[in-house]
Amino acid sequence: VALALLCVYAMAVACVFVWLGLVSGSAQAAQGLSILAVPFSFISSAFVPIATMPGWIQWFAKAQPLTFWVNSWRGLLLGDAVGQSYPHDLSDYIVGGLAWVGGLVAVLSPPAP
Repeated sequence: VALALLCVYAMAVACVFVWLGLVSGSAQAAQGLSILAVPFSFISSAFVPIATMPGWIQWFAKAQPLTFWVNSWRGLLLGDAVGQSYPHDLSDYIVGGLAWVGGLVAVLSPPAP
């Protein structure tokens, strides 16, 4: 299940980067725009629990797609480790992650050729 989710999530990320490549004017500009993905990795639960982040940034970290994806992988691969230090159930993270995938693919795939 974790591998299937990884493939589905990778499709959504690919749609994002294809869209970035299409809206940028050149390969160099597309590479420069890819730096926008860096904050998503650091402002998520990938490295630290969200509860340890400053309050003003927790709202973003709780709602962004990488938090849902990382917590669903963590829960599936490590057992129910998500429930020990994160406030939601594993199924909430899986459903939320799939909702993000659906939204990103629905919005960003139509412009792609």
